[in-house]
Amino acid sequence: MAASCPRSRSRSPARELEVSDLSGKSWRVPLEKGEHVIELRRKVAKLADLQPYEVALVQEGKVLADDALQTEIGTAGLQLIRREAIVPDIKKLTAAIAELKEDSSKFEFQEEEWASVDCHEWKTFQGRPVSEDHELNAGEVHFTTGDPMFTLLRYNISANPDIHAILAKAWLAFSSDDEEMEEPEELKEQESFMESFAELENSTEEIEKELYPADAGKDGCKTYCLYEDGNQALSAAISPEWVYVYSSNWG
Repeated sequence: MAASCPRSRSRSPARELEVSDLSGKSWRVPLEKGEHVIELRRKVAKLADLQPYEVALVQEGKVLADDALQTEIGTAGLQLIRREAIVPDIKKLTAAIAELKEDSSKFEFQEEEWASVDCHEWKTFQGRPVSEDHELNAGEVHFTTGDPMFTLLRYNISANPDIHAILAKAWLAFSSDDEEMEEPEELKEQESFMESFAELENSTEEIEKELYPADAGKDGCKTYCLYEDGNQALSAAISPEWVYVYSSNWG
C-alpha cells in the first residue's frame, strides 16, 4: 500500500483594507497578524511616497493609535491624511504660563532628558548616562562656546498633547532663577537651536540627528526661539510627534 503524502496546511490569506487619500488615490494593504499600526502606517507612507511622520491613518473619524494591533482594526476603509507639526501660538503660550503659575499640578508631563552637556563634558546622550571615556568626550565633540551648560528634554506629543503647556513648563523652569525675566512676546522661527546657542564641533550626522525630533529630523520640524540674551537661550523644535526643548547657558 502506497504511503500517503501529508497534506500541506493552507495558510489563510491576510485580511485586506482599502486605504484612500483626499485626492482619490487608493491602495489595498494586508493587515499582518502580530504587527502594530505603526508598521502599517510606514507601509502606507511608502506607497504614497511620503515620510511616516507625514501620515496618519483614520477610520470612521478616529485616528488609529500606533500601538494598536493591526488585527484589531475594524472592517471599514481607512483614510490617509497628511499630518503637520502644530504651530505654537504666543497667546496660547501666555495663557498656559499663567495657568501653570496658578496651579502647577494642572498638567502632567512625561519627559525624558535626551542629552546634556556640562562645560564641554557630555553627561547624557540618547537618554543614557555618558562615561568620561565615551566617544563623545574622547572625540572632543563640543559646542563652540565658553563653558556651555546644555540640556535637551523631549516630549512625545501622544503622551503630552498640549504643546503650549510643554513650552510653558520649559519657560517657567528656564526663568525660575530670574524673577525679572520677561515672558516671551514672540516665537522666532529659526533653522536650528544652534542659531541662538553655538555650533557643535567635531560632530557626525549620526550624532547630530539625535538632537532633532526622531520622526522628522532637522528638516522636517519647526524650531522656535523663546528667549535669547547673549548668555542663555531657550528653543524648542516641534514635529508631528515630538517636542524637543533646548535649554542652554554659556555665560
